[in-house]
This record gives sequence, C-alpha cells and structure tokens, in this order.
Amino acid sequence: MELDIIYSPVFWLVLNILVAFGILKLRKSLSAASKSSVEEFVEGPFWRLERALSMEVTSERQKEYLKNCINIFIQLLVERKLLEIKPSSTVREIFQAIDRREALELVELYEAVRFGQNILSEEELRVFKTSIRLLARMVIH
Repeated sequence: MELDIIYSPVFWLVLNILVAFGILKLRKSLSAASKSSVEEFVEGPFWRLERALSMEVTSERQKEYLKNCINIFIQLLVERKLLEIKPSSTVREIFQAIDRREALELVELYEAVRFGQNILSEEELRVFKTSIRLLARMVIH
C-alpha cells in the first residue's frame, strides 16, 4: 500500500506545489535580506563631506552649503574623538583648537558668508573646498 502513494499523481502534484512554495519563500527572504543589507550601510562623515564638496553651489545657497560642510567636518572630528567638543563650542573655537593655518582660513571664509552676508568668489570657494578637504584627510590619517 505504501508504494501506491508513489504512483499517485495527486501525491506528486502536492509535492511539486510544496517545493515551489518553498523556493518562492526562500527567494523572497533572500531578496529581503539583500535589501536590508543595502539599507543598513551608513555613510561616514568623511564620505558625506566628499560628496558635499563635489556638489556645485550657487551664490544664493553658499550660506547653507558652507554651514553643511562645516557641520559634517565637525561630525568627523567628533567621530574620531580628536577634540573635546562641547555643545556650546562655536565653530571658531573648534577650528582654533585645530591650530592650523588652513583651519583659520576656513573660519574666516565661513564667517564672512554666514554672518557677513558676503558671497565667495570662485577662487575663495576653491580655497574653502581645498582647505576643508586637506583638514579632513589630516583627521582621517
């Protein structure tokens, strides 16, 4: 009697349906796992800074642009624990603690745009990007 089930078309039909269902379930779980692994990737401050620096900026958006770049750089400093940054620290205090010529140039350019309503020329913007990139690489290495 046990051999009769092997010859039954209903048995093979049910078995094939169960196997197909198992394969579909496995594919769905693998697809969900690959999507979640991509979503879990968190970009660090250095790469966010590089991406921000590669963006083109208009004169109307310079204030937000410089503020964003400075904030990302400060996050990099916090991540690397190179400076003790208090919540009440100003950008000038943080960059003076770095004690590099490039840091002081950055603060001057940043404050001129942020608080002085100035607009940076192409050359000044290039200097800003170069200086902050140099400091970020110094922090990383």
